Amino acid sequence: MAESTILREDAQPAFSAPIDRLPEEMFLRVIEISLEADSETRLRDLAGLTLVCRRWKIMVEGSSSLWSQISASDGLAAVRKALSLAQGAPLDLSYDAQTTNIDPKIFFEEIGPHIAQWKSLTAHFKDRPDHFAPDFTFAELETTVAPKLERQVAADDHFVQRSPAAMNSQRPLGGRDSDLLRTAPPLQLDILGVGWNRLAVLQALRESPGLEYLSLTLLKDTTLFPADDNQLISLLSLAYLRLHRNPNPFTRSILSSVTAPSLRFLHVDCTALGDLVTDLLTPAMSHMIPALQSIASKAENIRVDLHWDRHYQIDVGRLRIGLEHPSTLYIHSRAVLDWLRERMGPDFSDLPITLCLYDCMPTPSYLQHFSSAVKVTTLSLQGDPYGPLWIMIRFLSEPHMSIQDGWLLPELETLDTNLTLEAGNLVIVEMLRARHGLVEAGNRATTLPKHLREIRLKCRGTTNDPNPIPDPKFMQDLQKAADGADVYWCGQKWTGSEAEA
Repeated sequence: MAESTILREDAQPAFSAPIDRLPEEMFLRVIEISLEADSETRLRDLAGLTLVCRRWKIMVEGSSSLWSQISASDGLAAVRKALSLAQGAPLDLSYDAQTTNIDPKIFFEEIGPHIAQWKSLTAHFKDRPDHFAPDFTFAELETTVAPKLERQVAADDHFVQRSPAAMNSQRPLGGRDSDLLRTAPPLQLDILGVGWNRLAVLQALRESPGLEYLSLTLLKDTTLFPADDNQLISLLSLAYLRLHRNPNPFTRSILSSVTAPSLRFLHVDCTALGDLVTDLLTPAMSHMIPALQSIASKAENIRVDLHWDRHYQIDVGRLRIGLEHPSTLYIHSRAVLDWLRERMGPDFSDLPITLCLYDCMPTPSYLQHFSSAVKVTTLSLQGDPYGPLWIMIRFLSEPHMSIQDGWLLPELETLDTNLTLEAGNLVIVEMLRARHGLVEAGNRATTLPKHLREIRLKCRGTTNDPNPIPDPKFMQDLQKAADGADVYWCGQKWTGSEAEA
């Protein structure tokens, strides 16, 4: 169709829309706000706006910033149009093999000549893609500096995430030489995959002093190294550090080599079978203790998660430490908690603890430790009502001679569990009666434990109803045993015969 049949003439119509009366700068601002930043059709939406009238076409196509967010999901024609209209604007580029039909080689051939404009690059390829051609060389990427690049996220062995600063060295850090990309030092860095080793990562960090965000995931280097083989790397601006599913030796190397006084967020979880305290939380990382204390000082509670598939996680505000498949789940998690208590300052021991058990039953000695050395105020029991966790309810129902105050978890205030069916769970009722002194619990305890404030029940019933109706007799008995504590059923407060929204 000829352009004249699509576009109105320059002259304003007699009854133009209010938006047509806006100054150009304000009009473009309205367009920018109306576009979704992460939309997969952003470029196509912009192209549609250019068809409204000649004035809109001139203004939209003349605004380079509107075309600076380029996603391969919009299609090859839209990508080419955006690269042309973005002119010298910094570019936010994204490629996701799950949402585009563009071959990655073609996409990078299109954006390569504009590398000086790259501001961010996010690329997610299919796992070990066979469709990568052998001559896929990123020609411009190997020889041209990307001075504006601030953030780079890439996933796949064929495009291993690179530190932009390290790439200035023009030497391979793992993977193919053609993957090298020379850029200015980054503010954010994600490294994912097996193509990196410990020395390459440390070199990248040394050359990125302004780094604010660092995430290292699934790196496989398990090389042992002397404790003093690295000088401290000062990352004064680093606020976020995530070390996810890396071997203990690799993680220890990072923690013992980096100093980050501005750190506000630290997540560490490992996959090795070793002892997390002796292998990872060693004196070699003592320089990190002040930063960890600063993070922990803002926490309001501690959360300890123990899972049936042998992994645990300890959260103290924005500090997270975890281990998958430890040789001894309970000994390891207790050792990490004790390590934190000894180093996080005097207020740490006073923080209330939420203990979450997922289809696993801790050893008696582990539970005794949580009943004396620390203060558990919330207990979450999640699993099969017919599984091992019901024994935990039994343990809570009577005093024990091996515990100083007699009762297990004497500071407990909230119980959250799904160990119930529509017919209820009388073991829970009996436990509440005993802890609240409504029945005789023996003479082995001098005082009763703290009175519960909340009982939160969810149902693992036989129906697919997300909010099944509980047995009225069970709920009546439960409320009596709760003795004034708030009772919740499937997220709703229970009052009398029904739940409040």
